[in-house]
Amino acid sequence: MAVRRLLWNMQTVDAASLRSLASDRASRLRIYRYLKDADRLSLFPPAFRTQKAFGESLVYQEVNEDDMEAGSLSGHPVGSDKKGLREISVLYVQSRF
Repeated sequence: MAVRRLLWNMQTVDAASLRSLASDRASRLRIYRYLKDADRLSLFPPAFRTQKAFGESLVYQEVNEDDMEAGSLSGHPVGSDKKGLREISVLYVQSRF
């Protein structure tokens, strides 16, 4: 990913590009990890630096990983769209302790 190379080379990364990548459930965690590894977490958009956003990304990745594994015998991901990924809806439930 180009952003990773820019980060490691201490180059400027466009804020709009980071916001776009962070808003995507499929790439959010990867971008967070790239920024963390490059010691530049301050660039991660605050709107997506929440437990809810990270949880949504984790669930999205798990569901799509499971679908890919289940569909591997037939060569087609189960319940997938044309990109091979299934859209899911995640309901955030706030717990109080």
